[in-house]
Amino acid sequence: MPDLWALCKPLLLEFFAFYRTSRQVRIEIWQLGLCHRVLQLGIAAFLAWDLAVSNSWAYREVPTGTVNAWSDGFDASNLASTGGQAIFAYCSNPDYDYIYSDKFEYESPACRTLQPDEVVTKGTASISIATSIIETIEYGWGGSDTS
Repeated sequence: MPDLWALCKPLLLEFFAFYRTSRQVRIEIWQLGLCHRVLQLGIAAFLAWDLAVSNSWAYREVPTGTVNAWSDGFDASNLASTGGQAIFAYCSNPDYDYIYSDKFEYESPACRTLQPDEVVTKGTASISIATSIIETIEYGWGGSDTS
């Protein structure tokens, strides 16, 4: 019966000791071929070990708990129609006048439809919707030109 090592040695030597480059050049320096295969096996073993130890094969991302909120289109007429009234009672109504001081007079509050970007402010983890807007009017008169 032939020796098993004598049969396997050429096959093992061919596979483990020699290798071909992409241009199919046969390198017959067994030390270089063996180094090449050992490095290949080492990299494969490291990748398998890293997958097993770090559980990167089961990688998951934990939610941060923030929202990506937005506001749909809206206007005052839609809001009034859902409440069953054509206009709001306080719009341009002198019954709702309020004089706080000489510098702050809340007279006949005007109701206007605002653009969504005037009402909605979106942050990284929040959304703010303005429910009340106070306008101030400053009057000024030109000074005398002495020149």
